[in-house]
Amino acid sequence: MPGVFLSKHWSQLMKYSFLVMFSFFTILSAQGVHDWQTITNMNDVTDLVVENEAVWVATTGGLYRYDRQSNEIEQFNNLDGLYSLTKRAVAVDSHGNVLTGGADGLIEVYDKSEDAWSQVFALQGNLIEDILFKNDTLWVTADKGLAVFFWNGNGYTFKDYFVNFPILINSVRYVQRFAGRVWVGTDQGLLSAPSDLNKYTINDPANWILYDKSDGMSDNTIYDLQVIDNLLWIGTGSGLMTMDGKLNLQRESAWGNMAAHFIARSSDPGKYYVSSGSRYYSYISQNTPVQEKGFSRKISVMRTDETGDIWLGLEKDGLFYVGWDKPLLLNTPKHIITKYAMIDSKKRIWGSTGKPHSYAGEGYFLYQDGIWHNIVFNDNRWFKVSHTVAIYEDQYSNVWIGTWGGGAMVYKNTGDIAFFHDFPDTGRMITDTYKERIIEPMDNQYTFTGYFKGFPGDELYEIIPAFKEDDYNRLWFVNYWAANDHLLAVAPYEGSFITLDKEQWAYFGKADGINASEGGINTIDFDDFGRVWIGTYLDGVYILDYNNTLYDKSDDSIYHLVVNDNLYSNQINSIAVDQDGIVWIGTPSGLNSYDGVNVYKHVGDKNGLTGPLENQINGIFVDKYNNRWFATSGGLSVLRAGKSPWDANAWIGYTSANSGLVNNNVHSVFVDNRTGQAVLATDNGISVFRGSFAQIKDDYNNTIGGPNPYVINGGQDYYILKFLKQSSSVKIFSMNGRLVRELTAENGFVDGSRARWDGRDEQGNLVPTGIYLYTAYDEEGQSVAGKIAVVRK
Repeated sequence: MPGVFLSKHWSQLMKYSFLVMFSFFTILSAQGVHDWQTITNMNDVTDLVVENEAVWVATTGGLYRYDRQSNEIEQFNNLDGLYSLTKRAVAVDSHGNVLTGGADGLIEVYDKSEDAWSQVFALQGNLIEDILFKNDTLWVTADKGLAVFFWNGNGYTFKDYFVNFPILINSVRYVQRFAGRVWVGTDQGLLSAPSDLNKYTINDPANWILYDKSDGMSDNTIYDLQVIDNLLWIGTGSGLMTMDGKLNLQRESAWGNMAAHFIARSSDPGKYYVSSGSRYYSYISQNTPVQEKGFSRKISVMRTDETGDIWLGLEKDGLFYVGWDKPLLLNTPKHIITKYAMIDSKKRIWGSTGKPHSYAGEGYFLYQDGIWHNIVFNDNRWFKVSHTVAIYEDQYSNVWIGTWGGGAMVYKNTGDIAFFHDFPDTGRMITDTYKERIIEPMDNQYTFTGYFKGFPGDELYEIIPAFKEDDYNRLWFVNYWAANDHLLAVAPYEGSFITLDKEQWAYFGKADGINASEGGINTIDFDDFGRVWIGTYLDGVYILDYNNTLYDKSDDSIYHLVVNDNLYSNQINSIAVDQDGIVWIGTPSGLNSYDGVNVYKHVGDKNGLTGPLENQINGIFVDKYNNRWFATSGGLSVLRAGKSPWDANAWIGYTSANSGLVNNNVHSVFVDNRTGQAVLATDNGISVFRGSFAQIKDDYNNTIGGPNPYVINGGQDYYILKFLKQSSSVKIFSMNGRLVRELTAENGFVDGSRARWDGRDEQGNLVPTGIYLYTAYDEEGQSVAGKIAVVRK
């Protein structure tokens, strides 16, 4: 038993001095980054910097370090100290720091010697494009301005943010120091001012000089600025320029009118590398450029190392070194923005790049056998199968995928893949992993036709945005805007798969009272009476009561809830029925609940303590313990089981500020009832949560507590009991049996599977050093006991 283990552990520790005991001290936090996992794309490279030992690579999913000697990769994301994942720039200074700039304006500084991150918030809200470190001065281009920071011996002090240029610009891109001046590349030309800030005020427009097409520039769009061989090299949208130390501008006419996106030195005197689009060239001034290599993706950054060897970043295609045969790809999903995610019974993680009314045509991805597979379809109409908007696993372990225009497909439990659409032509299924690309021809051998319909203008454009099983061994399909009015298609199971006999299918639509505009059903669920709750795109909620006589419509009834019935909005994003029979309705404007009599509104609370974190509700999930999970535009909210939404301590909110959530815009939440893990789809990838609500157990066999000994000194550290049953309470006693403290969900000291004790008694006083007993128990009378060794400093 857990309690026996703890008592033995303490008896062994008692043999040693307190000094030795402290060496065993382990902190178990009540809620921390260790409860979370971040899954995101780290192959979309935006910038890189080469050091002697390593290459630092900025991506849209974080930062990684590639060790040039060992080939090892160290990744950094929000769980490693980063606040911002969408990196746009990376640089190193002379103080052992790595500097990164994000799309949200955060500058993050990694101290390599301390293995620690710090943040500079001065530019927050302004997209950072470039970072330049020169002589203890940090120059940063952000949005429409140029920022300057000074090194103060311990960090960077913000000096100023200059936006007062002599011309209206839309974006500032690259920055360089050359010939005693600072140079800034913009979308309106090249700007320059004196770089000595002790003598000049560069917020004065009079101190700036503009070089544009009227001054001989080949183009006003500046892509790159590099100082090589005492020249300022300027890459533009239609040509390559140089400037000497006397500020004489010259066009590299042999380069021609190609865009020059990036420029780098080589090891050969007078030879340079210049990239344009997806190719890079070797170039000698006023000589015809020679193509060196081309890629399938655009080059996003180009640098050379100390030997003049090329290092490239590719858009969505990883890191490339001139000595490699192909780019280096990390084993990650191919996409950042994820609209839906789930875990199936085979422990595969699935992710979709789209959801109803919001799809990117970039397919879906799954984690299987330790490898991420990214799948799209191509050729003829088959590319519409890439418009993935829904993923659902049925009770027989068939995984169904709904698309916006490509019908449905299914990964059968036998390992086969089948399609439900009416495309007359063939296509291709393209699977990308970090190791290889697999292309498979798609024909009609495994395609079933005639089950769904497209919209009236294109009956082949079949939209399947949702699936749901009822309690009668049937799978319901939502067929959005079906031309034949079969808005809901119901298929009985025959064995472990649905019957393919169309005569056994049933259908519902406008003729049955579902008068949804565009036939627009987004989501469905069922209550304990078998009624179907139908959330629509524009027309509120319909309740279909077919009286459990699927094929007899004479006794059917239909009901309707709209804004006039107190709904926040007639656009329904998600609908779910909990185990108490309460119907939860998520809309873009707020959260509603319906108890069969009244529709209630639940106002958003930015702290997540009295309601959902935001009013925009993107998804709802009810787990097997009846915890209600809400995906919102402001984070993840959980309404505790057994709690009314108006009860004290009923709600808990998780955000990127108080947890390991990778992004606050949560599109969906799915809880794996087998493992308790929650999977969240966000704008920055997938977050997997294994915290207090994801670790509720069916018994007390795995309950553990710590730290043991628990050292209290009046701070905020807690003794934590983990892996408790649902609705547990904890009592703490002294060795003589006196009740010291009671921990419950009502007083805020029990959260899901965890209880936390702050070392105080019921009067709020810190307890003295000694051995204490705990008992954790539930409403059914099951319990577990153990000991806590307390050291009062």
